[in-house]
Amino acid sequence: MTGRRTPCLGCQTLPTQTVRLSKELSFSIPQNVFNGVFTKFTVTQNGNPVSESDYTVTKGEITFKTIGTYTVKMTNEAIDSNREYPAEVLFEVKVKK
Repeated sequence: MTGRRTPCLGCQTLPTQTVRLSKELSFSIPQNVFNGVFTKFTVTQNGNPVSESDYTVTKGEITFKTIGTYTVKMTNEAIDSNREYPAEVLFEVKVKK
């Protein structure tokens, strides 16, 4: 061991999800609420933030309004983890017509 910290300490990567346009991708209880705190969903495309007009998140359900490939990161401040490397779940979403 070199003593270096891995930037993915606490990360979990889920398999790629494929959804149809305007169909919800559900991450309902218990995945979206920990100790009464709702999970935060951050959506990017090619490393850039995606406009909130391209998707909605309601009670753990993500609905995409634009075709494309996105990266979703789920975080929740209620999960006890290292501040430098907070727990997060990452996955890719392919949205098709």
